[in-house]
Amino acid sequence: MNKVYGFMSSKFTPKFEDHHSVILRAYSNLLLVHQLLDDTKQISKLKAEIHNYANEFLNHQLKNGSFPIMPQNGATRDLFHQVKDIASSLKIGRAHLHCQLKANIGLLLAYKATRAEEYLISAKNNFEWVIKNLLLPNGAVKWNVANFENFFEIHQMLFLICSKYIYDLSGGKYDYTPYAISVWKFLLGDNPAEIDMYVQNYKSTGAFFSFRCLDDKGKLIQYKELYGLFKGAYEMGYTLWALALNKNLSL
Repeated sequence: MNKVYGFMSSKFTPKFEDHHSVILRAYSNLLLVHQLLDDTKQISKLKAEIHNYANEFLNHQLKNGSFPIMPQNGATRDLFHQVKDIASSLKIGRAHLHCQLKANIGLLLAYKATRAEEYLISAKNNFEWVIKNLLLPNGAVKWNVANFENFFEIHQMLFLICSKYIYDLSGGKYDYTPYAISVWKFLLGDNPAEIDMYVQNYKSTGAFFSFRCLDDKGKLIQYKELYGLFKGAYEMGYTLWALALNKNLSL
């Protein structure tokens, strides 16, 4: 664990960027372990790191609850291909669902480790922005504010992770369970294809996990080889995380 801390502290510095929310997660998980070990020296160091990384997100969070983060991957490139106006591109790009909720998860784990109330409130405000701006009535979670066509399982999973953590860490004070149920049911049949995306994929391929994505007409999306139906560890990991957290989610 000390090697992990040494690597992160030497390679990264706090920034308001998409992947730095994952580093915030790592420091938070390390702190939880060192608290169990009662390692006072490391606890102090880790709390300082968490404070510095979390404050990057708190200080940049908009009054409406959103984080104006640009994606750090191919989504940025695709965005600029789709939208010719640069100002519109920036507005849409900064509202990508995965950027919002990955930051949200980072803050929630930081709260779990430190009990600093401002982290929980920040995550709650962001989640309410997501519900208002990216969640559709049928339980589909939009990729960004302008995209009503493409729906990814991983985005549904990120929503479920945040909903459950917010509920548990607030002691039930912030309860978004009805939204979580609709998001889950979207994958089980309340989608344009009217299929259980897990059962249907199992029948089609023998693999019991959801199809990666579908569009608003119910078509499984190929994306001209750019995305295809491939699912990697990134997506499978979030799926397992969400399902484990929500194993008692009642429909």
